[in-house]
Amino acid sequence: MVVRTSTKIIAILFLGLLVLYGLISYSIWQAYRSSISNFKDQVESQTLVLSEHAAQTFTSVSIMMDAALARLEVGPNGSPELTPGNVNYFKALVDAVPPVRHLVAIRNDGSDTFSNIGKSRGVQLADRTYFKVAKNDLTGGIFVDEPVVGRATGNIFVPVSHRISGPKGRFDGVLMGVLDQKYFSDFYHSIEDRKQISSALISSSGTLF
Repeated sequence: MVVRTSTKIIAILFLGLLVLYGLISYSIWQAYRSSISNFKDQVESQTLVLSEHAAQTFTSVSIMMDAALARLEVGPNGSPELTPGNVNYFKALVDAVPPVRHLVAIRNDGSDTFSNIGKSRGVQLADRTYFKVAKNDLTGGIFVDEPVVGRATGNIFVPVSHRISGPKGRFDGVLMGVLDQKYFSDFYHSIEDRKQISSALISSSGTLF
């Protein structure tokens, strides 16, 4: 009788432990699922924020370049000219668009003419991808190139180019916006600090912006 009673007690305790283990496991699984779901929501939310940030940034650059082209003073051959009016207007545009560090006017032969800080730095840019793409682009849009090292400064920047077109589609040069790479990285780091999620802007070829 004592043996049977002890066996029943042990069996009940064992079943109780199994039930308790099952409840604990289920609770852990539910917490895990909730954590995964919250993390997924955070990633989707952050991806949306970063996508909108990049889109708004490049849209503002495009509007700035359209404004620069509308008032660009050119020479007889259509090439952008170094004039006080051009330099001052470029400076005002750059001051109004924080991501842009410089706005550069490039002749159709690839030599830089002037920027928002004044005269040419004497560099040849005809071999740059952003120049070649803009030269052959008749759509009137902007081209965002991968980060490059500036020949005049040695600093890494993100170039955005826009074709300067003359009568009958003549190629007269290129406008090139110099976007500060830190503008993107600083914004992403500010998001990471709040969300504890790493993020970056990467080109289609895998280059980190």
